Amino acid sequence: MIIRVTGIKAVHEPNYGSINEAKRILKLAFFLEGWLKQIYDDWNYELPEFKEPKMVDETKKQKKTTDSHPISNITNSLSGLTMTFSNNDSEYERWLITHNQGFVFNYFGGGQGSREMNKVHSASCRILYRKQDEGKRTTTFSKICSTNLSELEKHITNLRGNSWVYCKSCLNK
Repeated sequence: MIIRVTGIKAVHEPNYGSINEAKRILKLAFFLEGWLKQIYDDWNYELPEFKEPKMVDETKKQKKTTDSHPISNITNSLSGLTMTFSNNDSEYERWLITHNQGFVFNYFGGGQGSREMNKVHSASCRILYRKQDEGKRTTTFSKICSTNLSELEKHITNLRGNSWVYCKSCLNK
């Protein structure tokens, strides 16, 4: 209840709360997620160590990019609306938890024939949480994540043209 009430106040009351309170609530949500996963999904699940997010200086914001990866240009052009995850499951899973109303593009790459492999999902899509993908969610496919579907669509189109699809399970478009 404290997470919900604090979140409502933070959304509706300008200047509500403090950074320390936000960190406390984030840590609480992190442990709650681990408990729920253990209770409802995997009794043997071991929660990773909680790592407090680093403060970001907005004037010197640095994007994580990989020069050899073609999606780094997309990440840079979105002014912070989009995150790219490659070989970083823990940060990707943390993003999913904190942006459950967002969207995820499974970036497979390949040519025009691989259209069906390059899919946009809602962040809550069950396919993104398959047990068989644990430990390799961002190694098989890079993930481009955004809270803004239309912005994500524009940049995917810049990257792939029309060689991508929406997930039929969660975004039946």
